[in-house]
Amino acid sequence: MKRPDTTRTRLQARPHPVSSGTFLALASAPFALVHWLYGEPGMLATIASIVVGVGFLAAGWIIVRAPKAGRLLGTGSLVALFAVEAPGLVRLPEIALLSLVGVTFAIAALWNVGGLVAPRAARRSLPEAQTHGAALASIALWLVASLVSRKEPNVELAGISVSFIVTAALAIRWVIRGGHAHRVRSLLLLLGLAFALVFTWELRLHGWLLLLGGVGFSVAALFLVPRQGREVRGPSDWSVLLDHPERLLVGTFATLATLGMLVLALPRCSTSAEGVGLMDAAFTAVSAVCVTGLAV
Repeated sequence: MKRPDTTRTRLQARPHPVSSGTFLALASAPFALVHWLYGEPGMLATIASIVVGVGFLAAGWIIVRAPKAGRLLGTGSLVALFAVEAPGLVRLPEIALLSLVGVTFAIAALWNVGGLVAPRAARRSLPEAQTHGAALASIALWLVASLVSRKEPNVELAGISVSFIVTAALAIRWVIRGGHAHRVRSLLLLLGLAFALVFTWELRLHGWLLLLGGVGFSVAALFLVPRQGREVRGPSDWSVLLDHPERLLVGTFATLATLGMLVLALPRCSTSAEGVGLMDAAFTAVSAVCVTGLAV
């Protein structure tokens, strides 16, 4: 029986490829975030946001070539992003809490504190994993932006659109470099991209609705782009949770609470047009999960 050729897979494997895609997709976030928080930011805040964005770009490029230097640069960019937005978060405690938790979790995952990242995920095929990281980052940006009020919608639309464009570019790169082994997936992904472009063009005058095309494509990329090549075998990514009962308990609790928070924060779930607010939704969801757990 002929053994599969794993040479190409080994050559494409790089350290921290998911983090690379995430940082590349986050490059436009600081500029949009500064405009959202400060309306018309001053020269210093604008320069700081550009520097942080360049830091994310550099971290995304360096981390797959020099892992330690890339992780240090990525950590510095995440901390700098929180420092830039901190003055504007004084009057927004719910966003401040969300940002602090998000940055802390991102740094912990970046340095694999407590084995948060499965061994297989730490070193994967570069085009595939970069696409996954960029898709997750762009969807996360869209979710956060959709749940908060907006001061400069045009700037935020541009910033989030850039993250979706990065996801599409990385997905096309995967199709070119590794799609020949997954012809059906590649064809479906290209059809999804074409549909997203048409959908975005049709909704170009409808504000935030035009981002739905990018959201749909990013979700499709998460499912259609394989998590790793057929030749590679390894422990399941879910082993990080399934092999540790305490992590499974905390993970299911956090997942249920997060989903409940997102649902409760939607305007349709409240009698007021603005919704209940992210902080109130988070406390309500956490309380509901705790009470349900105690009842069980």
